[in-house]
Amino acid sequence: PVDSVASLRHAAAVTDSQSAKRLDPHAEARRARRKQLLQVARDMFLSEGYASTSVSAIVRAAGVAQGTFYLYFKNKEQILVHLRTEVLRDYIASFEAGRSRRPDEKADARLVDGLGEIFKSVKRHRDLVRVFREATSGEQTERLWIEGRETFASPLAELIQEGIEDGSFRADDARI
Repeated sequence: PVDSVASLRHAAAVTDSQSAKRLDPHAEARRARRKQLLQVARDMFLSEGYASTSVSAIVRAAGVAQGTFYLYFKNKEQILVHLRTEVLRDYIASFEAGRSRRPDEKADARLVDGLGEIFKSVKRHRDLVRVFREATSGEQTERLWIEGRETFASPLAELIQEGIEDGSFRADDARI
């Protein structure tokens, strides 16, 4: 029954998605344009620096009108928020991939694998993280670190709880 409910939900989602595409034939073009603007901005932030990159420069490099930018983003700070979200998602996905690679191993080994994958992800995004630091005040940086820490707290606590159960770790509270 659970599988059939999941199958029905999936089928409904696919049908809804197909209906949405028929209702909005330009949706794919808009997604592509948004992705293009994000990529151009990312490349310019990396090569020119965040402060030196204006919305005008982004649209010029993308070959679109200035107004087009504002159809997708309120300002260049919104692009930065989106890029931070992408990086955080990659960190989490990397941790999950690492900790899931060897499911039969004890939690301590899976923790090492997960942290190793995060390290690789941090290394991949090192230059973009420098841009984030350049573009962010001390207060904003602290808030972002707290948000990132909170995002990692659940999967990490889950793995530590598994480690307590399998004898890899000793702790009174996995969330600590």
